[in-house]
Amino acid sequence: GFCGVQTIIMEKSQMVAGDSSISIFVTGADLDRFTARPAHSLSGTTTQWMASVDNATAVFPSTTLYLWEITGTPEAGIVVASSTLPISGLSMPCDSDILGPACAEQGGTPDLVDSGDNRLLDATWRDGEMWVSANALCEAVESYACPALIQIDTDSLNVLQDFTITFGAGADAFYPAIRTDEDGNLVVVVSISSPGEYVGAAVTGVLPG
Repeated sequence: GFCGVQTIIMEKSQMVAGDSSISIFVTGADLDRFTARPAHSLSGTTTQWMASVDNATAVFPSTTLYLWEITGTPEAGIVVASSTLPISGLSMPCDSDILGPACAEQGGTPDLVDSGDNRLLDATWRDGEMWVSANALCEAVESYACPALIQIDTDSLNVLQDFTITFGAGADAFYPAIRTDEDGNLVVVVSISSPGEYVGAAVTGVLPG
């Protein structure tokens, strides 16, 4: 079963040089958090940002975003600063307070697709702004899996945007992957299915601001 989140940081210069001994920094296991997702840094920085939400087996839905700001190197010394930010709440895509079950419908078969849980799936950082994505629950006439997107200003440590995206009545969308371009536009790619649609992919975007 789930035994907590732990982060291991390795000395990149030693790995690139092919050293036989690599300096590492290891955090303690945290049973209260879900996956700690490191952000892909798309502009120059000496800081590594990571984010997480509450362990869904203990707290549901998650209404807190946990941020870690990591500086330094394992060889010279690591400094980790943590922050907590309020979010609207990430509910399980299957409208359940437990991990699983599969619930996304697909065309051509009664078998359901596993749309995952509400842990953070992707994170990206550029020029002082960070986006994270997760599976969530959207409720209209019925309940569907949908991507949740959260934008954070890492300079002021404020949540700038916190919302979900739907892809039409009856459509489940899950496993969002995200990246920004140099103009700040966010590109979102998801898996999608519905009772009349085979599992496929869809892409959408979010303009800056």
